[in-house]
Amino acid sequence: MQSMIAKYYLNESKAEIKVYLVLMPILMLLFGVGLGLIIGAAGDQSPIVLASLLLWIVAIPLTLIGYSVHKVFKKIDVI
Repeated sequence: MQSMIAKYYLNESKAEIKVYLVLMPILMLLFGVGLGLIIGAAGDQSPIVLASLLLWIVAIPLTLIGYSVHKVFKKIDVI
């Protein structure tokens, strides 16, 4: 993580670092939703109900991730 922030300070690849820090948590959450959908569909729940439930569960972490990444980059840009 320090090397990524050092690259950001050196202005080498800001876009690459932003994409990595934003995209990776989103992809991990979407993978979890997909896995939960597959596991839940094997049970008694209907896939549409399960998908909507999982998306609501994921909406809160995605919002928090976006807010924290925004704050981190705002602090780094100020420095």
